[in-house]
Amino acid sequence: MAMTKLRNIWRNIQDLNWTQDLEVTKTGAEAAKAVLDLAKAINEQKPNVQNFKPYLEQISSIASQPQLTLEEFLKLPETEPASDFINGEIIQKPMPQGEHSLLRSESCHVINQITESQKIALALPELRCTFGGAAIVPDVSVFRWDRIPKTSTGRIVNRFEIHPDWAIEILSPDQKFTKVLSKLLHCSRNGTELGWLINPDDESVLGIFPGQRLELYEGADKLPILEGIELELTVEQVFGWLSLT
Repeated sequence: MAMTKLRNIWRNIQDLNWTQDLEVTKTGAEAAKAVLDLAKAINEQKPNVQNFKPYLEQISSIASQPQLTLEEFLKLPETEPASDFINGEIIQKPMPQGEHSLLRSESCHVINQITESQKIALALPELRCTFGGAAIVPDVSVFRWDRIPKTSTGRIVNRFEIHPDWAIEILSPDQKFTKVLSKLLHCSRNGTELGWLINPDDESVLGIFPGQRLELYEGADKLPILEGIELELTVEQVFGWLSLT
């Protein structure tokens, strides 16, 4: 009976996908629960504790495996939605919903209609950017025109291994604020001049500036814009994009 229970617990541990593109925090929680269940089973069957030794050795082996590297992450298949790799964790972005999708597309449109024709900057949605030991996919990445990586024939490259000049993230209902903010802080630490964290829930925008300085914008507040882009926007105008009337 005890060994049957142990095998079931061990099967649950083996079923955890330790290397695939799942959110690490979720996987870690499931692993911790499985190990606690195993500990409970051991405590209940002290006379036969030696029977558990092979399983404990295998758990120890899993726990001591080296953390996934950036190079290993980049070899994994892309996920849908995309996954970020930051601070040694794989975190899959949530599937965009209505507000998120419209705010993202309007952000790109409003910026590009001013910057693209004049070759000032380019706003790109859902672009993987690899830099500073991380590979992240901001909702919108804005690059100054002269920093856009190009091929020898002048075409835009597929892989961007530089930081965006302006990074925009839109908080989804099931995203953790701190996880999204950590992406923008990573950008700031590695050269990004401006970050926006748009929060549709309370209709606010958090600005992230060099030196990890944060400023909260609400209502009629004018939003900070990347230097060189002649654009004026208030928080109210940004959330006004959501109205279809």
